[in-house]
Amino acid sequence: MPSLAQLLNAKITKDGLAVTAAAKKAGISFPSFHAALHGKSVPNARSVNKYASFLGITIAEVQAASGKPAKAAKGKAKKAKKAKKAAKGKAKKAGRRGRPPGSKNKAAAKAAAKAAKAAAKNNRKAIAALSASLKKATALLRKLA
Repeated sequence: MPSLAQLLNAKITKDGLAVTAAAKKAGISFPSFHAALHGKSVPNARSVNKYASFLGITIAEVQAASGKPAKAAKGKAKKAKKAKKAAKGKAKKAGRRGRPPGSKNKAAAKAAAKAAKAAAKNNRKAIAALSASLKKATALLRKLA
């Protein structure tokens, strides 16, 4: 039996299509179609039926022509694997993923807090000095009055 690449080349030549037009007609992304056309990849479980309908052959014939069984579809396989883990009780804990906000610049946050504390201290000193001078001014006004 001819390979999948040979079947695709024959179909494209017979229909007089460009590779991009053939990929679009088959409903497969150009990179995937191009790789299969050059024998560099095997269709996955989601696309094997698209290749079969494009070529007008059965799914089993596409799998036989590709020389390997179809790869599992990535998205559905991952979901099935997660469901299997959850059933075993080894699922990941629910919650947020990644680093918590603000933890990247802890040193910068500490420096900013220290600066704010120093500014507050300076403000208290300035207020105390103004208060003392205000008391002196009111005492002088009382003497003059």
